[in-house]
Amino acid sequence: MRFHIMLITLLSTCSINAFAAADFSFTGGLVQEPCILDPNSSDIVIDFGSVINKFLYRYQRTAGISITLNLQGCDTSTSDKLSITFKATEDVQQAGMMALDPSSTAKGIAIGVEEKGIFIPINKSVERIFHSGDNKMVYHLFLSANRESIKNNELHPGTINASATVELEYH
Repeated sequence: MRFHIMLITLLSTCSINAFAAADFSFTGGLVQEPCILDPNSSDIVIDFGSVINKFLYRYQRTAGISITLNLQGCDTSTSDKLSITFKATEDVQQAGMMALDPSSTAKGIAIGVEEKGIFIPINKSVERIFHSGDNKMVYHLFLSANRESIKNNELHPGTINASATVELEYH
């Protein structure tokens, strides 16, 4: 117990002898949003695990891995419509699909997004209506092999890294 008290005394003595000043400037804005995005929906990591390239040669894509965006406490008195956009770098060979980051060593694949079996192109807004209370929006992400890589037997195994931002805009 004495050790802790002596340490606190030493720290308070040091702070009396040392003086520093800092200036702060604050900016921002207070906005009224109809819903709150659940913090558990804000930083989602998807692990596709190990995908065997022979599987992609045969089926061209994987099954989707689901992600859920939870909107909480929605109030429809100001709005009940929103646009959802998955923003990412588009793959050059597969339109509407997410390109892998340059740090990826896998080649010939891209990442797709779908909702209820319907393909959702990245960087394009999709309109949705939400209701009062909590709303869950479920999407599935999948790996897709491009046709040329399959045709030329050019799928290269390696690491898969990609990132996207989901933008919600209320109307």
